Amino acid sequence: MLRMLAGLPVLSQVWLYALLVGAYSGLAVWKEHSPLKDQWDQPAQIHEVFGLVLGLFLVFWTNRAYERWWEARTLWGQLVNTSRNHAVKIKNLLKLPASDLRLCESIIIGFPYSLKEHLRDGCVLKQVPGFASSADNPDHVPTYLVSLLYDRFRKWYQLELITGDELRILDLEASQLLEICGACERIRNTLIANSYRRFIRQLVILHLIALPWGLAQEFGDATVVIVTIAAYFMIGVTVIAHAIEEPFGHDEDDLDLNLLCNKIEGGVREIFARQMPLNS
Repeated sequence: MLRMLAGLPVLSQVWLYALLVGAYSGLAVWKEHSPLKDQWDQPAQIHEVFGLVLGLFLVFWTNRAYERWWEARTLWGQLVNTSRNHAVKIKNLLKLPASDLRLCESIIIGFPYSLKEHLRDGCVLKQVPGFASSADNPDHVPTYLVSLLYDRFRKWYQLELITGDELRILDLEASQLLEICGACERIRNTLIANSYRRFIRQLVILHLIALPWGLAQEFGDATVVIVTIAAYFMIGVTVIAHAIEEPFGHDEDDLDLNLLCNKIEGGVREIFARQMPLNS
């Protein structure tokens, strides 16, 4: 059953779990209409205090998860700008052979695609647009592509196609690609501690198990509705925090990396296609 639920959208999963908790709370309502009415009563104030403490833990987890998601989005926005800047400088500031321009275009376009796959399931160089026929098979494809850029820079400098100042300008943009890659890897590899996440989930479960028994005496049949709504919010916060904590995946709440890669590719191709190279 859990595997079936995992395939549903996040909010649909939350509603199903909340309805299950609401159905469970019907047991507490039934008790109030049975001979066991006066047994196992709990003061509602206990659940108010417990809910407040639990809310603080949930807020902390959600904030940390969203900070990770937003930092990842900021980094990819920076990658969009860096790719465009790099393309403009190579295309318009330098007088380079057409073959070198085409190679740089392929590298700048291929880098975001390689980073996307690297952050997900791992990247093979032949999967990168423009490198399908490459015989190389590097372990870290994004770094390999940047190393190709630096190899070009070195040759251009040796052939006096670029000056020292121009080399420093190109190095600034290329080094930013590696910095973005490293920051994304840090986000992917440094999750919130598993013990903390398990602890929060256990607190949510225990609270929802005990909550109906503290409300049924005061709220009667309305307990089912109250508990279902409370479960929806608590489970929803937990599920959403877990979903956005890893922003590079394929889920609906993850970053749309395919869209960003296509955006970078379109912008870079437009820059390189604006005019014919000056030295072909």
